[in-house]
Amino acid sequence: KDKALLSKSYLSRGQSDILHYEGENNGKIKLDLMISDLNKSLEINPSNHAAYLLRASYTSGFFSQNQNISFNDVLEKDKGLIDLNSAINDLETLLKAEDNAEGYILLIRCYSRNNDLNYLESTAIKAVSKFESDSKLWSCIGDEWKRNKEYKKAVVSYKKASALNSKSAWYWRQLGESYFHLQDFKNAIDAFNHSIEADPDNELYCYWLSKVYLADNQLGLAYSEINKAIASYSGVKDYFIQYAKVCGEMYK
Repeated sequence: KDKALLSKSYLSRGQSDILHYEGENNGKIKLDLMISDLNKSLEINPSNHAAYLLRASYTSGFFSQNQNISFNDVLEKDKGLIDLNSAINDLETLLKAEDNAEGYILLIRCYSRNNDLNYLESTAIKAVSKFESDSKLWSCIGDEWKRNKEYKKAVVSYKKASALNSKSAWYWRQLGESYFHLQDFKNAIDAFNHSIEADPDNELYCYWLSKVYLADNQLGLAYSEINKAIASYSGVKDYFIQYAKVCGEMYK
C-alpha cells in the first residue's frame, strides 16, 4: 500500500509539478526531471498504468496528457529524450493491461510519425472495435491518414467523427479538406457549409469554400465567400492571396 502511494506521488509530481529552468533558459521545462519522476513511479509500481500513458505523452513529444506544455517548451539538450520507439513500447504495455482510448490515440499518432502505416491501420481497426462511438478517436485516425495523404481513408474516418458529433465544425472542416484534395468538390462544399452552420463566426470556412468554388470554376461564389472572409478584418494574408487569385480568374 505504501509503495502504491509513493508511486502515485511520483506520478502526480511528473504530471502536475511542471519544472522550469530559470535564467537564460527561463520558461523551458525540465523534461529530464519530469520523466525521472515517472521512471521512479513505474520502478516502485509497474502496474501504475497512468504513468505509462503520461511518460509516452512526454517521450513522444506530443504532450497530449499535459495541455500546459508543448514540444517548443523543451530545452535543446533534452530533445534527445524524445523517442517515439520508447513511447510506443510504453503504450503497447499499457494497452496490453487495459483498453484505453487515449492510449490508442497516442499510439496511432506515434505510428504515423514513424511512417509505419501498416501498424497505424491495424491499431486503428483495433481501437475503433473497442471505442466505436469515440468521435475524438475517429478524428485522430482521420488526421493521421490526412497527414499521410491517404485522403480516401481520411474521409471515412472524418465522416464517422462528424456523424458522431455533428456540432464539431473542426470535424466538418477536416472532412471538407479531404474531399477537396480528392477533387470531390460537391461533397467538399457540403462539408464546409456544415462547418459554417456549426461555427458561423469563423471566417476560415468561408475562405475554404472560396478555394473549393475557385477550383470548381464557380467564380461568383468564390468571390462572394472570400469577401466574407476578408470582411472579418482578421488580416490573414492567405485571404488576400485567395482574393487576388479569384479576381485574376474573373478578369483575365
